Amino acid sequence: MNRVWSIATGLLFSLVVATASFSQETTATAEQRAASTKLLEATLELGGEEVSVDDVEVQAWTRTPIQASRIVRVGGQYLVQIEETGQVFGGRSEEPGRVRVNPWRSAESVVAELALPPLPQAPGGFEVRSLMLSTQQGIRVTGDPTGRWLYVLGIYGTVDRYDTQTGEKIVWLEAADYLRDTSTLAIVQGLCFDDERRMYLCVNQADHTLNPVINRVTIYRSAPVEHGDDTKPALEPWLETQYVWGGHHYNHGVANIAQGPDGMMYVGSGSRTDANEDFDEPNIADGGEVEITACMWRLDPDEEQPTLNLHARGLRNAYGFDWDAQGRLWATENGPNLNPPGELNVVEAGKHYGFPYRFSDWPRNPYPHVGDPPAGLTFELPVINVGPDAGGGAEKPLSTFDAHSSPNGLAYLDEAFGPELDGALAVVRFGNQLGRRTVGYDLLLVRPLDELADDGRRQVTVTRWMDGLARPLDVYAAPTGRLYILEHAREVAGRGSRAAASATGRLLELRPLP
Repeated sequence: MNRVWSIATGLLFSLVVATASFSQETTATAEQRAASTKLLEATLELGGEEVSVDDVEVQAWTRTPIQASRIVRVGGQYLVQIEETGQVFGGRSEEPGRVRVNPWRSAESVVAELALPPLPQAPGGFEVRSLMLSTQQGIRVTGDPTGRWLYVLGIYGTVDRYDTQTGEKIVWLEAADYLRDTSTLAIVQGLCFDDERRMYLCVNQADHTLNPVINRVTIYRSAPVEHGDDTKPALEPWLETQYVWGGHHYNHGVANIAQGPDGMMYVGSGSRTDANEDFDEPNIADGGEVEITACMWRLDPDEEQPTLNLHARGLRNAYGFDWDAQGRLWATENGPNLNPPGELNVVEAGKHYGFPYRFSDWPRNPYPHVGDPPAGLTFELPVINVGPDAGGGAEKPLSTFDAHSSPNGLAYLDEAFGPELDGALAVVRFGNQLGRRTVGYDLLLVRPLDELADDGRRQVTVTRWMDGLARPLDVYAAPTGRLYILEHAREVAGRGSRAAASATGRLLELRPLP
């Protein structure tokens, strides 16, 4: 892997650490301090933000307190300048308000890893450009009905707003503006506006004071907003529910919300397990999935306190979904660890899509502990990919995408995208974290076929439309015929690093050439 990416021509800074101790009797020369300042300024240009030294407790790796003169943060990475010596070191935060500095890690190497990767090559007839860096690592992107205003949701609840006419980005909303409980870390994964311009945010908060740990789920909703108005919308809890938190990092949470053509609000609730397993972790409940996980909800926006109705079941993590012109609901689904393909499903009311009893169209479940499904339960099998890309082919079709490629955001392309793209689906794949073969990191063009397979299932062709993306997580098709791709981080295929994986990503625009 090549971990050294150039960040700025002429940046000269040599940092050699011979010991783990930060106590040094000598102070840095003026030249050394100038080099440190230049390094920190380069970090700010890469999307870093200055952090007040009064708001963060800095420690050495041995937990010895350190006095910092400057702190710059990029995602989960920190560069800390030591007040006594003027030196700069890399560090990271393992808990809010505290940063541990690593004396063995060159600050230069951290900054090099934070560099933005090259822009991917646009498909023929299009151009791609970077619009902005998200304030937090991006989870969702959406827009207003005109296509002028774009909204990017960060993983911890910040909402950035971008004006496509002026290029201005502002932090429009912060988690503290709407969360009722700010003492617990919030993972915010769903953002949308309904037809009345009301804003929705889906929040997951793990309550570790309880045994077992509980995931408190709140969907916040605002009054109608005026797009372009800088006034922060007031959001109030609209739906509140909870379930037992999952273990082994498999708690996918409530991860998407969107309004369907019937006016109802649809919500994707991911699994709390890999495949319905029990856990060996303290305070984490066994028993597999519960009624309101691994499914899709349907809520009535006319209700002030909505009833949680189950729309469909057996969906391990329907992260991205959208409706086509015929009103069909297409949804991606991430597969588990034991190598089944990721899925594309057409989700219909009352049906079961297999999880955890069936994966892809495999006849056998790779997880022996799951056992047989309940008597009489039937499953809807995923869409068939007949190729040429993402694992499928005419001779060996796949249901539906390469294992571990992590299909996520999905957007339907209508007539605004021209006759060649009208009716297709755009799907981004986050990229694999398991498996030896690199898959994903790309944008797929999925075209539904009119002809059904012999078993009656829907078929699609899949083309790898744009690759070289940095952990793409969501995609938004604007009414202007432009496609917006949200990169979660700065990690591309072949460039694995903790700094790149934890840094904030870009919002890209794909638009037709004039």
